[in-house]
Amino acid sequence: MSDAVQDIKTRMQELTSFVIQANNTINAGQMVDLQGLDDEVASLCDRTLALPPEQAAQIQPLMAEMISNLEELGRTLEMYQEKLRDQNDGQ
Repeated sequence: MSDAVQDIKTRMQELTSFVIQANNTINAGQMVDLQGLDDEVASLCDRTLALPPEQAAQIQPLMAEMISNLEELGRTLEMYQEKLRDQNDGQ
């Protein structure tokens, strides 16, 4: 495995862990600073796309896991926003 692939895998695992923790924190009713998350994800995607296909294929399972967790975080944020709107409407 090349250093580039290992670096991308490591960063993707770290980012996925952050996303899971952020989701748990928001579900607990607390806010999380997500500034820069979209740039980090875009950078990892760009780096993966720049790899030869056989190396990029090694990253695909981690990429799928990260995307799944990002989608879940998006749903959690939408529910949190709805909750805040409902609270504001009730005042």
